[in-house]
Amino acid sequence: MVSIEGLVDTMSALVSVDPDATGKARRRRRRTWSDEEKRQLVALTYEAGTSVSIVARRYDLNANLLFTWRREARRAGQMTGATESAAAPTFAPIEVIPDQGARLCASPEGQIVIELPGGAKVRVEGVVNELALVKVLSALRAAS
Repeated sequence: MVSIEGLVDTMSALVSVDPDATGKARRRRRRTWSDEEKRQLVALTYEAGTSVSIVARRYDLNANLLFTWRREARRAGQMTGATESAAAPTFAPIEVIPDQGARLCASPEGQIVIELPGGAKVRVEGVVNELALVKVLSALRAAS
């Protein structure tokens, strides 16, 4: 879990339009970010214990913009070192071990009891042809 407590003042970020001399709210100008600033902000999103959302709030910018910059950096091949390994998913090796507690049947024979609505029972013992059993059950279903 990532906490932003103490990292971002969310209340001051809510007021984002400045009043002009007449007291009316005016729109904030669009900021421009240099390529170096973009690279630094993208690198911050890959640090341990942080997220795109935290970095976006800390620098008062839209998280979607940071995601766009990350995607552009990946396409341009600018992610190197730790950031590249953090972005690329990898698979962990696994080893399949047979269940030691499972008992192997000495013979494939067994017993199946199927109770149908209406009280009818179908009991199957021994080795059964699956196709034949399906036909029997279909016929019983159609008859009821």
